[in-house]
Amino acid sequence: MNIPRMPFPVAERRLGARPVVFGMQAWVLILLGLSFARYDAAIAKMVSLAEAEVSFEAPPGFSALNAEEMRLIYQTNQPPKYAVGNEARTTTIGYDLAEAAIRLDQLKEAKPALESMFERSRSRVVWKQREIITLQGQPWISFELTFHGSDGEGTDIEFHDILLMTSRHGRLLRISFNSTQEEFLTVENALRKTIQSIRFTRK
Repeated sequence: MNIPRMPFPVAERRLGARPVVFGMQAWVLILLGLSFARYDAAIAKMVSLAEAEVSFEAPPGFSALNAEEMRLIYQTNQPPKYAVGNEARTTTIGYDLAEAAIRLDQLKEAKPALESMFERSRSRVVWKQREIITLQGQPWISFELTFHGSDGEGTDIEFHDILLMTSRHGRLLRISFNSTQEEFLTVENALRKTIQSIRFTRK
């Protein structure tokens, strides 16, 4: 089975236990590391990230990726720490709380550089959305785009990504929804329902 390779924007550094504040150039790297089908008639899966005190309902039939699946799907030196996906692993949701330090008031400043890097690092980018939205009462960078990549065996595939980023406890919270464009047409409603289910368990 050929599993499409999914990008996930990540740029993490650790200095002891303290978050490291990144300059604008490093912010660009954050994006390069975060760029997934059949659904069973089952109950939506509740997914939680304890350190960010955030949860969301993944679509029915989604399950956690194992280490080998993470390696195959996220072809980057810094993949997301966690991901869930459908049975075929053609649609996935990657998420984690990065070490990169950021405040809510810095999101607007970071957004243009991230947009620019997406355009330079992806092939045939088509933007669907690149805005600051409000979700759970706070601002998030919201990117939605299509671009072209490989399945790892030379076959060209068009991908459809939705990436949400915000500040949580002074660090960068990222949730990335990744699918092939062909499949996105069938899973879009379920993924957007998942986005609306995002909740902070503590303010």
